[in-house]
Amino acid sequence: RRFFIMDPRPEDIFIEDIAHALSNACRFLGQCREFYSDGLEMAKLFTSDRRDHADNLITPNLSRGVFIVDDRFKASTYAYQVAQGVPKKDLFEMQREISLVPDLTFLLDLDVKTALGRVGSEREKFEDAGFLDRVREEYLTLADLSNRRIEYENVFGKFVVVKGDKPI
Repeated sequence: RRFFIMDPRPEDIFIEDIAHALSNACRFLGQCREFYSDGLEMAKLFTSDRRDHADNLITPNLSRGVFIVDDRFKASTYAYQVAQGVPKKDLFEMQREISLVPDLTFLLDLDVKTALGRVGSEREKFEDAGFLDRVREEYLTLADLSNRRIEYENVFGKFVVVKGDKPI
């Protein structure tokens, strides 16, 4: 989709495009040196971006018989935003609005110290050990809930937790 910056028409502007652009700007342009001050608003933006990704890229390809391997989806949004203090109930409801459910999620689990050592100095701005410990715990909790409770499985799918602490 396109719109003309010098003559924007409301019918050519979509909230999903704005959310996608803002989430990418924040993530990739280094605007988020500190944790987000309003995690709930960020969660809404990321969820809108995930919905757009599911509706416009994943679902059409699945309908053509393409196998999809995605590196971040609903569980990522949930774990990161809960770690920032967004209420789990709010995030669960947001993720439930995205109708697409992964068939299977492989969660590569390793301690934060090892993970950061592998990344080296090429880290994103928000990646500090304390925050990532909280993210890891939320991923593991979500994986456990999704494998035991049908209401979580219906939103996030099944998980396989793979130990990632072996040398590469």
